[in-house]
Amino acid sequence: MTRGFTIIELLVVIGIGVIILSTTSVLLLSGQRKVTKISFQEQMLSDIKSVQINAMTGQNGGGAKGVYFGEDSYTLFSGTSHDSQDPGNFVIDIGQSIQLETTFPGSVIVFLGISGEIANYNSNFNTLTIVDKTDNSSQVISFNKYGVAVSQN
Repeated sequence: MTRGFTIIELLVVIGIGVIILSTTSVLLLSGQRKVTKISFQEQMLSDIKSVQINAMTGQNGGGAKGVYFGEDSYTLFSGTSHDSQDPGNFVIDIGQSIQLETTFPGSVIVFLGISGEIANYNSNFNTLTIVDKTDNSSQVISFNKYGVAVSQN
């Protein structure tokens, strides 16, 4: 009698290994998506705060500064209105899995020079929604008239 494993025993062990590997990879990928969404949100809020500080301190030409939100990018700009042809714009692409939606008029937040307040602020039109297209989850961020993110659902 020879010692060793039968083909059935080997197939059972390989099957168990495949199940463990696939479960682990699914859990790791969902965690990675969540971390990506959180880091994007933090980076975007940091960019918005930076634009507001530039408007308040008069850096980069002084005066009003703003952020324009597209579906797959957002643009940092100088002035009271967004001009897509302005070479001074700074466009940040956000990739295919995240989409931005906003209730701000014209999809624009403009921060006034010196005060840093949001120009023409209306509390009914003050939200920015980050939508994760992979799992259809969303994060709603509301701003007060001072440009502070006051609620993040």
